[in-house]
Amino acid sequence: MKVNEVISSSTKFGVPNKAEDVNIQLKVFIKCSNCNQPFTG
Repeated sequence: MKVNEVISSSTKFGVPNKAEDVNIQLKVFIKCSNCNQPFTG
């Protein structure tokens, strides 16, 4: 539990958010059939 707390409070872990890339075609055009969330590039 302590490790989870350290990881969640740190900015060095997780998926980094990047600015939009205009070279990726059809972003969020296709959605998952199970959860209806859009796929990303």
